Amino acid sequence: MEKPETFSEINEILEYPSGIYIADSLLIIVEDNKKNDLIYVFNLSNTEFIASFGDRKEGPKEFTIAPTILQPELISKPILELYDWEKKRNTAYNFNALLNDTSVI
Repeated sequence: MEKPETFSEINEILEYPSGIYIADSLLIIVEDNKKNDLIYVFNLSNTEFIASFGDRKEGPKEFTIAPTILQPELISKPILELYDWEKKRNTAYNFNALLNDTSVI
């Protein structure tokens, strides 16, 4: 399935959003679905789709359930910290690297 280009098309991918965060100029949505890609990022000003990441698997940087965002302020610290309640594990992503890496989109 193709990723949506704007926020108005978001219903094509979201089934069970479990968290919505506004961080700087970004809209970050945590999706609690059975698919991969649990985190979706949109530009808040024009609702353009930017990236998605966070597989539902058992390995490093993967989640068993939809994670909770622990640190959504990205200006002072461009690290996105997520907590997987089932694994009881904190995972940190360099958010700038994620947004510049087209392999996560």
